[in-house]
Amino acid sequence: MRHHLSLVFALTLLLAMCTATAWADTEVFTIDTANSGLNTGSGGCCTGPYATVTIDRTSTTTAQVTIDALTNGGFVYLIGSGQGAAVNVNGTATSSGFSGSNSLSGFSFTAGDLSDGGSSGMDGFGTFSNSVSFFDGFSHTVTHLTWTLTATGGTTWATVADVLANNSDGYQVAYHGFSCAVTCTGSTGATSTGFAVNGGGGVIQSVPEPATISLLSALGLVAIVIRSKNRKPAQD
Repeated sequence: MRHHLSLVFALTLLLAMCTATAWADTEVFTIDTANSGLNTGSGGCCTGPYATVTIDRTSTTTAQVTIDALTNGGFVYLIGSGQGAAVNVNGTATSSGFSGSNSLSGFSFTAGDLSDGGSSGMDGFGTFSNSVSFFDGFSHTVTHLTWTLTATGGTTWATVADVLANNSDGYQVAYHGFSCAVTCTGSTGATSTGFAVNGGGGVIQSVPEPATISLLSALGLVAIVIRSKNRKPAQD
């Protein structure tokens, strides 16, 4: 019995040590405020929302940015152009590891289409510290885009809420979108095109990482074993 209690105590202590850091640290923004180029107001096109931006803080000095195009109102809102996407970092950071994909058919996007756009103005929504530049226009757009931010110059991010900050116009994320019908292909062409930003703040999401889940499962299994060993046999 004493051995069992020692095992439970050790696992509980390990759990307490791990749970302080073993939580996925993400923040999700919705890009839902567009200029008149994208939201034309004509024939129901194109009111959005247009995309989601997920910031995943992977350490105190690194974070992954993921942008996913949304589909609604009969339109899909693709990501692209010379000023394809941008975030405003709290402090300073470099951008690297660009990748993207397009779930629609007939588009010409390749990984080589993406490059570091540096600091960039996003047409009426102010300047953002880090941007991604695309080669060419509509036919080279994506529905999914991701890259890595690496802090520089002593910048650190204690939580995911520390990664981004409002620019001078009050926005943290932006993109250049192309709307097209949900059945469009690379040769169809865009219905509208323009810039959009987050109209509100991000939503913090904390979920257990696999290491924590495994530890919780192990602790539960030990408790079951101890209970079964200590259970008195049924008497006739």
